[in-house]
Amino acid sequence: MSLASCTGVETPDVEVCAVAGVMAAGADCTTTVTDTRRGMNIKEWIEYLEPDEAAEKGAAVCFASKGFAAYKTAFEQLCAKARIHCTPKIKEQFEQTAQAVERLSYIGLRKRREFRRLEKAKVLQGN
Repeated sequence: MSLASCTGVETPDVEVCAVAGVMAAGADCTTTVTDTRRGMNIKEWIEYLEPDEAAEKGAAVCFASKGFAAYKTAFEQLCAKARIHCTPKIKEQFEQTAQAVERLSYIGLRKRREFRRLEKAKVLQGN
């Protein structure tokens, strides 16, 4: 998506992933427009994150959910204040992307709480 020229720009349907609660559990992923979901085990997650010269794939780019929230706010301000016209379709597509990222963040937090609950139960049981 080009922030410099929002008119007629299509948002690509890209995959975004988040830690599935804890790194050892791998990742949960979704596409930004079509909401195609998949999970990755730890081995697949590491391969996804690392660069691969043979496949001409750079390292995955990651940022915290708070960072994405700041990016989303900046995009919204750009559309509201800049001398460009962000069409309703572009705004809708960006919102779909934001919802996908927020959903993954929520899923990761929920899984993290469940992992912690299970670890605490094991400690209490003496395992």
